[in-house]
Amino acid sequence: MTEKVTYCDNGKYRWTYELPAFRNKAIFRTVAVISAISYFVPLLILMGIFAAKGEFISGMQTLLPIYLLCGIALIFIVIVSYYAVGRYYGGKFSFLYEMDESGITFRRMEEDEEKTRNIAELAMLTGVLTKSLGLIGAGMSTSVNDSAFSDFSKLYSIKADPETDMIALTSFLLYNQIFVPRDDFEFVLSFIEDHSGKKAIRR
Repeated sequence: MTEKVTYCDNGKYRWTYELPAFRNKAIFRTVAVISAISYFVPLLILMGIFAAKGEFISGMQTLLPIYLLCGIALIFIVIVSYYAVGRYYGGKFSFLYEMDESGITFRRMEEDEEKTRNIAELAMLTGVLTKSLGLIGAGMSTSVNDSAFSDFSKLYSIKADPETDMIALTSFLLYNQIFVPRDDFEFVLSFIEDHSGKKAIRR
């Protein structure tokens, strides 16, 4: 353990991490996966409906050209939005983490809180204007939740990606991305494995 991770009097380990928005691919990869899921799930549902009606081929001939255009538009929106958000945050995302034997907590850095609230409010406004319940819900969740706690005893899985300094903790309704300075990565990962009783899946 280096001086970048501090052991505090309250028994918690604490560290900060500045994630380069355009040099570390972890965040963009997560955004891309979520966007892909939101794109393909409705398509699969529609394919099932057409198949149940016995209109699979004709339905797909009508649907696919439109869906392809939507996919191209989605890719453009994701790339432009990620770039705009990255620039708004000054080209980096700042995170604060606290860890003890029971779990690990992610908190927003104070200087990023107002920016995050502004983005959340914009998402809610866009959701109202476009009648998108998903955007409204995402904006409300982001504006209210300023921290995320992963309980080691309730983890489903641990995924470690040393290349991007990321440890992903999955539990019920929570996917928590933990970023650790390179020199302390193995210490934090071993601590999580020891106290959760689970072995990490490494990329």
